[in-house]
This record gives sequence, structure tokens and C-alpha cells, in this order.
Amino acid sequence: MTPNILTGRTAWQEAQKRARFGHKEWIAWVENETLHAARLTTETLKRAMLSEGTQCRLINYGASAGAFIVSWSIACNMLRQLKRGWR
Repeated sequence: MTPNILTGRTAWQEAQKRARFGHKEWIAWVENETLHAARLTTETLKRAMLSEGTQCRLINYGASAGAFIVSWSIACNMLRQLKRGWR
């Protein structure tokens, strides 16, 4: 299954808007100097983590919490929660 990944200059703004009004979490990252954003799933989180590496700084857009920076260790916990259906 290919996830719906937004790319380009307005990807992060679109992800923030979709998270706020769609009540789903979105994740954003930079890959090869291109902005990417996608709905938070196991596939998209894993892709974002692999593209960023262990020094990653991902941005998570939530429906009610706003945006926050996700470190590698938090991303590992989020991936585990997604795989088990807790998130």
C-alpha cells in the first residue's frame, strides 16, 4: 500500500491544516532537501525515520495538541504504539 505523501513547499502547511480539520495525526520530515508530509501510519513513520536517520527531527501535527518535534526515541515509541494499535 502506497501512502498518500504530500511533497513540495506547502506540504507542511497542508499537513497542519488536514490534522486540525481532519482529526488525524500527520508527520512531516525533510528528505533530500524536499519537504514531505503524510498521515501518521506505520509505513509513513518508518519511511520518515529511515530518511532522517538517528539524529532525526520529525514534526508531528496533532488535531488538538498542535505541532511538536519528535526525536528518534519518541519516534521508536510511536512506531511500537502504531504497530500494536494503541495509537
